[in-house]
Amino acid sequence: METNKLKLLRVNRLSQYFGAVPALVDVTFALEPGEVLGVVGQRGAGKSTLFQLLSGVHMPSAGEIIWDGHPVVLKSASLAQRLGIAVVRQNPQLIDNMDVLHNVFLGREISGPRWFKWMPDNARAINYL
Repeated sequence: METNKLKLLRVNRLSQYFGAVPALVDVTFALEPGEVLGVVGQRGAGKSTLFQLLSGVHMPSAGEIIWDGHPVVLKSASLAQRLGIAVVRQNPQLIDNMDVLHNVFLGREISGPRWFKWMPDNARAINYL
């Protein structure tokens, strides 16, 4: 049963085609704040494509992404990151001469005014090391 609770992320009928080849067709789901969702499927099922669409690497062929109640067009990874959407790869590339904290925040260094909102997160992260 659907409630009126705010959904942090809603994906409606998201599809991606590469030429005539469908990589993802009509994916729909919603996430509430604090909820965790697992995405599973066979090789070639479109899992990576879904995350590329959600992280701004590709623009969807069809469908919509709604973030915090507002439709968004994620034209780039930096736009997605400004909303707080990022992907942690299964096999991340780590910089050997950097500590854990700097590897976690790699790519989120001073990149604009939003950086100052990340500073408290950095401080909290240090407490877990």
